[in-house]
Amino acid sequence: MTVLSEIIDATGSDVKQQLKTELLDLIQGAKSESTEVIKETGEKIEKWVKMKVEGDIDADELQELLNSRKATVQQFLNTQEITAKARMEKISVGLIDLIVDKAMGVIV
Repeated sequence: MTVLSEIIDATGSDVKQQLKTELLDLIQGAKSESTEVIKETGEKIEKWVKMKVEGDIDADELQELLNSRKATVQQFLNTQEITAKARMEKISVGLIDLIVDKAMGVIV
């Protein structure tokens, strides 16, 4: 068993559950949001290409739609990066506070 595992085990089940829940939430949030954007982008591109082939839009209109979607995806990715950093900071600061507030007696 690692030293970190021993410290976490010594902090009690509430702390372990809180850490586990926050990490799982972070992972699940990232997976579901990314998947939805990819799925939506694929559906839109399929629809637009079909419209182009059927003559409902021309090449310039298709290019505009694709560029617009690209900007939307890039904005989403930038937001995700900011959100992920904020979550990681929250977890890191929470972990430090947790050690200072609850586990210091076990460590020292």
